[in-house]
Amino acid sequence: MKYPKKPPLVLTDRERQILENLARSRTIERRYGERATIILQLTAGTSKQAIAQAVHLTRKIVYLWYDRWLAAQDRLHRAGDASDKELHQLIKEILADQPRPGTPATFTAEQVCAIMALACQKPEDLGLPFGAWTPSEVARTAVKQGLVPSISPASVGRFLKSGGPPTA
Repeated sequence: MKYPKKPPLVLTDRERQILENLARSRTIERRYGERATIILQLTAGTSKQAIAQAVHLTRKIVYLWYDRWLAAQDRLHRAGDASDKELHQLIKEILADQPRPGTPATFTAEQVCAIMALACQKPEDLGLPFGAWTPSEVARTAVKQGLVPSISPASVGRFLKSGGPPTA
């Protein structure tokens, strides 16, 4: 079965310059450089298999970035009169990871920090009848102090072990 041929990606000179800068940069996250390289190679007519081998990714990833860039071309063309800084930011947004599925965080960073601060205090200073914190005691005290409506000792243990809230 033959599929219709997808349109080629077209870059303006400004877009190409920004992508080349991203691809060469040593100070940005590697994923941005890889993705910029993929787009540049696609516009140069390089095969998707050759691109995948060059950037050490799968062809599926190359197709994914082709599709995302193609979907964003209207947005890019509407931003044609934007400043270089704004266009750079837009291109980085297009090359960024999209939100992943899953349950949103249960606790805010502020709540986690308050729980961590609670665990750093001496229980005696709070008038508690024990000398050392356990995750269960931290959880119980955090709820009593109104830091969170509820929290399990396992969640407290994860926060204390990791040193902070989970990162996305």
